[in-house]
Amino acid sequence: MKTDLSICIVNFNTKLILKKCLESIYKNTSGLNFEIIVIDNASTDNSQEMIKTLFPKIKITSKKTNMYFSKGYNLALKKSLGKYCLILNSDTIIPKNTLKKVFQFMESNLHIAAASCRHIDESGETDRTCSRFPTPPIEFLESSILTKLFKNASLLKRYRYKGWNRKSNKIVDVIPGSFIFIKRNILQEIGYFDEKLLLFYGENDLCARIKKIGKFCYHFSEAKITHLRAQSVNLLPKGQLYRIARHDMLYYYKKHFGATWWLLLFIALTPNWIYWRIKSFK
Repeated sequence: MKTDLSICIVNFNTKLILKKCLESIYKNTSGLNFEIIVIDNASTDNSQEMIKTLFPKIKITSKKTNMYFSKGYNLALKKSLGKYCLILNSDTIIPKNTLKKVFQFMESNLHIAAASCRHIDESGETDRTCSRFPTPPIEFLESSILTKLFKNASLLKRYRYKGWNRKSNKIVDVIPGSFIFIKRNILQEIGYFDEKLLLFYGENDLCARIKKIGKFCYHFSEAKITHLRAQSVNLLPKGQLYRIARHDMLYYYKKHFGATWWLLLFIALTPNWIYWRIKSFK
């Protein structure tokens, strides 16, 4: 029997949350032939033992070091067999028929390369996921401690699709990395995640390459998940996390906008790095 869907999860010390995620998939998914692949990034909370005991059908690969986002998901994706792949965070809960709904939507819309769904937070509110592609000016307005007064600038509102109700469907530039339902042949064509992006901007880069081949990303509001947000990332030391964020941001803009913009952002955001470095040592 052919595999309809490969669900790929990268885990780092989220044993209890991951257990709830996996339970929700098995409980609430029917009518699909699916496999689950988990890459464990050197967890120390007995995540691997939990999976082997409670979910013996899951394909698990345990790594001795943290591979982070892009390398971890690429490893899972390259082991997968499905017609479609789902890049899924471990801090998510999958409601009844969500995966079947997205699968049926993708089967009926050949021009859509990848889709996400509506994200609901812990309080039951709809998250404002998806965005346009980031640009260096947007990055400066979003990230610099010197531009806090401009957070509500019209440029930022446009970037975040201000005014769009996430309960409606929409072709978008960037879908969230927490739930990316993508066609296998598209992944093979564009070359998976860029592994030089460790934790951040991976979905931005992936969606940009999808657009370059003339395909689209889509927000499919008729399916939803609960997303607890950033559970693994928050376990990393703040200093390490900020160094990775700095590296990924500069690499992304150099790749997509060139060395001049890389240099301008490096200079413009230096006050940020000094501030966060001092803060991380407190």
